Amino acid sequence: KPLKKQLCETFNSIYKKDNMKSILPILMLCATMHSGFAQAEVIELANPSFEDTPSSSFTPKFWRNCGFAEESPPDIQPGTMTVTQPAHDGKTYLGMVVRDNNTWEAIGQKLSHPLEPGQCYQLEIYLARSEKYWGTRRTTSQSVNYNTPVKLRIFGGFNYLAGKQLLAETPVIAHTEWKPYLLQFEPMMKAYDHLIFEAWYDEAIPNPYNGNILMDNLSDLAPVSCENRKPSKKIAATYIKRPNIKNSQIKDDFVHWSGKFISKTEFWEIVEENASIVLFDSSGKLHRSFSVSTQTDQEFLTNYPLHNILEGLQQHPNLTLIIAILEIDTELANRKKQSLMEVLSEYGDLEHQITIKRWGAGDENHFWYGAEEKYSHVLMR
Repeated sequence: KPLKKQLCETFNSIYKKDNMKSILPILMLCATMHSGFAQAEVIELANPSFEDTPSSSFTPKFWRNCGFAEESPPDIQPGTMTVTQPAHDGKTYLGMVVRDNNTWEAIGQKLSHPLEPGQCYQLEIYLARSEKYWGTRRTTSQSVNYNTPVKLRIFGGFNYLAGKQLLAETPVIAHTEWKPYLLQFEPMMKAYDHLIFEAWYDEAIPNPYNGNILMDNLSDLAPVSCENRKPSKKIAATYIKRPNIKNSQIKDDFVHWSGKFISKTEFWEIVEENASIVLFDSSGKLHRSFSVSTQTDQEFLTNYPLHNILEGLQQHPNLTLIIAILEIDTELANRKKQSLMEVLSEYGDLEHQITIKRWGAGDENHFWYGAEEKYSHVLMR
């Protein structure tokens, strides 16, 4: 801006005492500078160093889990899954795994403004691998070290569910110390407003395996000239899943007392549908009505939206649910919490799976079901 101001002052000075022949070079310079100022904007990522409380299977603030609904989300490291490596920037970073059942972890974010098609961008990211990354295999409950090297892939898309264009990928990350990787890419198809980062297998290994990758200290997405871009290899323009390996169907022998099996994917769909209609009366009592038990054919009193959620939660003891009460009045919030706990006690031992809290500072940084409904009395995640 100071340079443009100086140029305009120079132009005005020449205009007052000279003719168009002298002004022409200045006009050409103006045109050249204008094209430079009109280039794409730098895109800043929210929480680029994944700062949050260290937790296993928990997405850091401003990021969303983009992995498989049946599997756990990525981890906020260090301090969980036996990972001890210090952060490269700040206090925490992200850990993601791939699994031998051909599932992998991914995380994404909606961008402040879309990537421009035909514009090239540059991103620097620090990556490493942990020699120890112990977790429990969901299908067998065995303890497994997810320590085989993997790579990182980056996709552009329009939601958190699937990438539409593979933008960049790294080599296999085998080193355990932090190293920077400079990735340059060009969105060739559309103006993607979501960026997805996923852990991916070493394709030289024929079968899926257990591995990990650590991520920290992402830079802004900086526009660069496509003429100077030097991709490490040709990147396909469309999303292609891992070839020649079939996703095995995961079977769960657990059958709910109602006789209806609810998968983990269906469970979160039920939470999304019902969270906004778990309502209370003016005194803080949970709305309850009679329903019929599919086991005994007898009527029982319950809050039906909450009943639908708890029926699914009972089937998956490794899932957790946080219920936040939207209430300014402290006494009324306590009555609502007590009313919720009374209903929960009728569904067996769910205390270790459910946390009931009052909406507070920092909660707005997480994704919640029910958040878009103005009449929600509670939010859930």
